[in-house]
Amino acid sequence: MAYRVGNQCLETSELAHDYVLSQLPPAVTADGQLIRPVKTGQYWYLGDNQIQLSFPVCDISSQIQFGAMTAAPLLGLVVLIFVFRVLKNLIEQLDADRGNGEDG
Repeated sequence: MAYRVGNQCLETSELAHDYVLSQLPPAVTADGQLIRPVKTGQYWYLGDNQIQLSFPVCDISSQIQFGAMTAAPLLGLVVLIFVFRVLKNLIEQLDADRGNGEDG
């Protein structure tokens, strides 16, 4: 089971917590104290309170399949464009060779 954070699908809850909480900037309270989440062992704490976030579940293999399904038509289009360019260059080269033969 994996956990979704934005567009990322992370393998464990600990990795998801690390990804989110390590990006939080520190905050300054009204009395000038600096507060920020701190990781101790596997868990994150804000002061004395353990931070427990919830993340939606995702499936890494289905995400890869969706990416492949999305990329396949684009890859086909790129290959098709490449083939047409090669054929165009080949025809132009043959035409240029034929033109040189008639002049000489």
